[in-house]
Amino acid sequence: MTEKKRYDVFLSHAKEDKEWVREFAATLEDAGIHVWFDEEIEAGQEWERAIEEALRDSSTLVLILTPNNLNSHWMFFEVGAAIADHKKIIPVLAQDIEMSQLPTFMSSYQIIKELSPAEAGARVTEAMEYAAA
Repeated sequence: MTEKKRYDVFLSHAKEDKEWVREFAATLEDAGIHVWFDEEIEAGQEWERAIEEALRDSSTLVLILTPNNLNSHWMFFEVGAAIADHKKIIPVLAQDIEMSQLPTFMSSYQIIKELSPAEAGARVTEAMEYAAA
């Protein structure tokens, strides 16, 4: 039997995209999907440890891809950890970016291209429901 994770989704994103991510996360939460992103880190908490624990305790990694994080070492760390832990990975292209600019490994995943955080949230919700069915 598969162990129940504390979070349905771990959001990987750049801090510069926080406003977009907040609206996206709210859409997922409104659909009943339990989301973790770095605003869950409490004052005094070791942020690296909090990120690692939340990622480990999430079923799905959702990558919010923008020019702000395409070369982020944290994004690569989070993807590597998700792959090693056999997590579902859902990339969301949240800004107009040429596909050729994406890291090579992204070609292995079906990408959601959606500029609206609410629409992207709805599409990820559908993907999560489809996977659960």
